[in-house]
Amino acid sequence: MDAYPFCVFKRTDRPSFLVKFKDEAGNYLPPVSTKKNSRDEAMQVAFKWLRDGIPQKKKSLKLTDLSMKNMVRKIETDIEAELIMTELKRMGWVKGFIAKDTPAAEDFISFLINFWEWETSPYIEEKLRQSHGIHKRHCKLQKQAITLHWEPFY
Repeated sequence: MDAYPFCVFKRTDRPSFLVKFKDEAGNYLPPVSTKKNSRDEAMQVAFKWLRDGIPQKKKSLKLTDLSMKNMVRKIETDIEAELIMTELKRMGWVKGFIAKDTPAAEDFISFLINFWEWETSPYIEEKLRQSHGIHKRHCKLQKQAITLHWEPFY
């Protein structure tokens, strides 16, 4: 048998055949079920997927996309992640990014709570500076709404 750019096999605990495609480097990607019980049908499905892409719920997944997903899963350090994000920013796909565990990284709930903090909020400071009506009671009620409704959701 000639060397195919994929491997069709069956696991003992599964009724259908699986296919593992190779990426550009020749490494196997994670297996995908063909949902076929015969090897010949599974081979036909594998060749069709190789040509058209693996069907998903909304669109088909190309093999290059699958190898990209596999590459991203192998990221181990923050330097590697930053390299990828910097390249995406250079290409224009990402406007900006904030790395985890930096002073700029703040989750949504803590941002909302700090937004309504009477003593430290730049928003409240600006409202008071312009003599707009804002009161401590309003800020307290907004913080309670965040705690009761937003925080459980997020």
